[in-house]
Amino acid sequence: MAPAANPVQQLQAQQSILLLARQLADTLQAWWETPDQQRQARLELAQAAALRGCAYLACPNAGAGGALTAGAQEGASRCSGCRVVWYCDTACSHADWAAGHRRVCKHLGAARAAAQAAGQAASGSG
Repeated sequence: MAPAANPVQQLQAQQSILLLARQLADTLQAWWETPDQQRQARLELAQAAALRGCAYLACPNAGAGGALTAGAQEGASRCSGCRVVWYCDTACSHADWAAGHRRVCKHLGAARAAAQAAGQAASGSG
């Protein structure tokens, strides 16, 4: 893009760039809001939360050991659906289910099963 000769042309050039940027932002926002992208983002967040001692991100016990290594604290329990994430107590597991774990539980379980099958296939073939 050639430099504008005067302030009016510069302003017009900036306005056209701003319009293109807004169109790009709208397109990106629409893409991000597609169900596949939202599903992937939720799954990635759930996988990261699975590494915590309590997968409920708003766990009130986080400062008291709720964020230790998954399953490390006494009384910890694993989700009975996916068998991937851990919770420090039933209150956190119920709260996390309501907060969105229910949307990714099946997918986390499937990813866990696929990883186990791949591990068994690798150990069986070697």
